[in-house]
Amino acid sequence: MRYRLILPFFLLLEGTVFSAPRMGLINSPVADLRSSSGTLPQSLDYDPLEESQLLYNEPVKILEESGDWLRVEAPEQREFTHTGAWQGYPGWVVKSSVTLVSKIVPPNLVVKKKTGTLRPEPLDSWEIPGLALSIGTKLNAWDAKEKNGFWKIKTAEGKAAWIKKDEVRLLITPPEEFARRIILDSGEAFLGDLYFWGGRSAP
Repeated sequence: MRYRLILPFFLLLEGTVFSAPRMGLINSPVADLRSSSGTLPQSLDYDPLEESQLLYNEPVKILEESGDWLRVEAPEQREFTHTGAWQGYPGWVVKSSVTLVSKIVPPNLVVKKKTGTLRPEPLDSWEIPGLALSIGTKLNAWDAKEKNGFWKIKTAEGKAAWIKKDEVRLLITPPEEFARRIILDSGEAFLGDLYFWGGRSAP
């Protein structure tokens, strides 16, 4: 007797849906979180598919893979509007901007300047290329080691890098009076900048 193999319809779909979400970290300074996969923005001034932005080292739950794209949730950006329940903000992100990890280590530093620079060496020199990070980017100090006024950082890829101490602060809940000062200083840094729909990064 000859049998005809019939594949379940979901195996014929282009994307791969994961039964248990995998975890990843954003490995680029900024990654766009978009409502649709397969297309890139046509303009840097306005992107109608832009939902939000993911900053460097931000964790994501990976729900589905489709070509060069991943459907993810951003657990640090909680929202209620999409499904009628609290969840991480959903959307699609370019796959190359995500590094897979086995676990998420809570960060202990945050960039406090409008931009900070993640450098391969603890040296403040324009000749050494670095990664420009936006205010609010959360980082992991490596064993609280510092050198030449720099914190040693564990990157999203698990390597060592350095950032100037005056560009970051400890990621702790500050006293109310200090928290107000942080909010005012952060807002003042963006005075005069153009608004970008879904933007969270420094221009």
